[in-house]
Amino acid sequence: MFKKIDQILRLFNSNKPLIIYKTSIGFDIFTDFSEKIKLNHSNLNDFFTKIERQKNKTDKYFDGYIGFFGYEILCNLIGVRIPKQKTNNFSKGIFYKPESIIKIRDKIQIKNLIKNYDCPSHPHNIYLQWMIETGIFGLIFFLVYLYFIINYIFINNFNNYSLISLSTLLILFWPIMSTGSLLKNWNGVSTFFIIGICLALSNIKQKN
Repeated sequence: MFKKIDQILRLFNSNKPLIIYKTSIGFDIFTDFSEKIKLNHSNLNDFFTKIERQKNKTDKYFDGYIGFFGYEILCNLIGVRIPKQKTNNFSKGIFYKPESIIKIRDKIQIKNLIKNYDCPSHPHNIYLQWMIETGIFGLIFFLVYLYFIINYIFINNFNNYSLISLSTLLILFWPIMSTGSLLKNWNGVSTFFIIGICLALSNIKQKN
């Protein structure tokens, strides 16, 4: 349950587009759109034909499109003619094909068609992640940040506790290994918490 709530929170905190639909018994959240179709008079029939062909392949949970037809198309379908209809700039019809659907009821259900969905899309290396997501200046800033932490431990009453702190940081930030995301989830929280513990250990004065 908590894992699913964490997935929803990460989705809301990301820049990923989503659609929230209120039902009579809860909410449906659609995301991970693999297809985007802008409807107009020229492709409307093709869109209906495509949906008709997919009826036999429909997943019981959800495997379709979500969106709206747009006022201009709806007016034409029901035979309503509005003055200056072509120049009114009505919203165009648009449909999305979601690959992930979250149903929030008494229980949370998550259905997706993407393989390895539970594995976040990040480089799985702290240094590569800083480089990719923040650029060269972000990586340099992070390296300087690590330098000041290590330098502080060295010059601040170096003892056995300081050695433990340095060993922990070396294991934590060893560059040639696979790591979790440092910027977007609980792994980042635990990492900076461990850094705080290491700094606190380095302040302990060892008795002679």
